Amino acid sequence: MAKQKRRRKQQPANVKIAIIGGGALGWTPSIVTDLALNEDLGGRIVLFDIDPVPLSIMKRYCRAIVEHRNAGGRFKLSATQDRREALRGADFVVITISVGGLAMMGHDLNIPWKFGIMQSVGDTVGPGGLFRSLRNVPVFKRIADDILRYCPDAWTINYTNPMTVLTRTLTQHGVKAIGCCHEVFGAKHLIAQLANKTLGRRGLTRYDVDAVVIGINHCTVFTKATVAGSDALEMIRRHMTEPGVVRKYGRGELDKAKGLFARHQVKLELLRRYGAFGASGDRHLVEFFPGYLTPKTLEGNRWGVVVTTIEDRINSKQTGLAERRAQLRNRRGLARQPLTKSGEEASEMMACLIGRRTMRANVNRPNIGQISNLPANVVVETDAWLTQDRIDPICSGPVPDGLLPWYQRHVTNQESTIEAALTGDRDLAMQVLLNDPLVADHDDAEKMFAQMLRAQADYLPAFLPRRKVRRRRRDASKLAAIHGALACGLAYG
Repeated sequence: MAKQKRRRKQQPANVKIAIIGGGALGWTPSIVTDLALNEDLGGRIVLFDIDPVPLSIMKRYCRAIVEHRNAGGRFKLSATQDRREALRGADFVVITISVGGLAMMGHDLNIPWKFGIMQSVGDTVGPGGLFRSLRNVPVFKRIADDILRYCPDAWTINYTNPMTVLTRTLTQHGVKAIGCCHEVFGAKHLIAQLANKTLGRRGLTRYDVDAVVIGINHCTVFTKATVAGSDALEMIRRHMTEPGVVRKYGRGELDKAKGLFARHQVKLELLRRYGAFGASGDRHLVEFFPGYLTPKTLEGNRWGVVVTTIEDRINSKQTGLAERRAQLRNRRGLARQPLTKSGEEASEMMACLIGRRTMRANVNRPNIGQISNLPANVVVETDAWLTQDRIDPICSGPVPDGLLPWYQRHVTNQESTIEAALTGDRDLAMQVLLNDPLVADHDDAEKMFAQMLRAQADYLPAFLPRRKVRRRRRDASKLAAIHGALACGLAYG
């Protein structure tokens, strides 16, 4: 939920916003649309990306957004392939990159699959989350250095996964950073839908749900929640006693599943076992615990979870780019379509941080006591109050005892992952892999790690012996790949 208190109307603030990964098909149009519709903000939006194809498409598409008749003409938009130019003098930085893009994510998913390790998403924990971190952390360190040099007072909003590791990389290097994720929105929306049905109400939304948010990104839970004055968790417990709400899916049954919680069985299981309702998507939650993604569970189908393949992601991106191109060919039709807010909160947060509003929202920030039984300074996800140049986390209390060992395990892994990524320490990276709940066989883990490292070597030069790095650098094309990854961030989105 985002509770806001608006101040009296003023002229829009003149700000510069740099979007690092501006060619990102999923994020950039949503972020720019929300900025264009925010009456508290105006100024410049600069898109940065190293890939000229999506950058060109997003530049034209987003210019159509800021020039739309509903946008008020408050922003000018430009694009560049020079990250430093984008950052110079920025008031806000938004990061939506993916080092190595879908090509490397294919290795993140497919190589572990050969060793019997299934990942429903593969971007946060598990072997895929580890290697995605190892690729991104050094680039985020370089971005952090540039932010501190060219816009040291800027607030940075990170959307890139793994959210916790990368936001922590920014904050531990002195950047004022927030990690933003929309998973909690979906959980609150579910509760609002159930309340509309159970209480005979109409029109309740996620903004009517008040919850104690606690955890780490993609493994967040509600330990308390209310909606329209009613105990939301008790409402869910009563709903779970109805026939067919809690169920086990057999082969081929998931496609026909119906009901509000049909694909949210893991959320219900966490509430049943630990007294805390899963506030992240089930496809993320299952990767933090053993036993959900196995052949016996039909690769997660038994729990209502579907594994997303790399082919699915590639097809989705190609379809999305084709749709954007088609819309740009019909600029007149695009101009006639109304602009609608995405439901994301980056633009609202910016308005708060420049002093135009006060807002309560869930954020990923260093732990300064908002979760009492997790270590200080690690990045955790809770609610916070946002005001002028301040983010004050709201105390959520302790992680439930039954879940605490899992959180401690993952927090330890996340801290070690950052160190391994910045130092090239293979032994430390292997410790992280062996400590992951999805990894059970040590010998297989050694082989899998070696295969993943070989497949992604151009993006992980810190892990290569110097002799091999020198040999690779004799190849001009591979030199370009390494330079692009480290200097620019391979912002394919």
